[in-house]
Amino acid sequence: MELVKDSGADRNVLLASIRGLTVIGLGRLEKGIGDGLLDPKDVRLLGSLVLRAMRLWQEVLRDERRDERVLEEKVVELENRLSDALEKKEASS
Repeated sequence: MELVKDSGADRNVLLASIRGLTVIGLGRLEKGIGDGLLDPKDVRLLGSLVLRAMRLWQEVLRDERRDERVLEEKVVELENRLSDALEKKEASS
């Protein structure tokens, strides 16, 4: 199976979906606890689902920051190599 790099738009849709799931889960958890409609088993299950959604959200954001750092590091490396090449060329001229 081949992995395809998601575009920025796809990532934004993913983040919005995860955020929506998290907000809905938290809302239902608060309402269920407040109204006394959830038993402890349901609270644990819904709480677990909300925590998983929040972790997934965090992971997607972390991956996004990692991609930006890698790109920045590559740009700096290329700038340094270009600078070195220009200096060598000027020194040999």
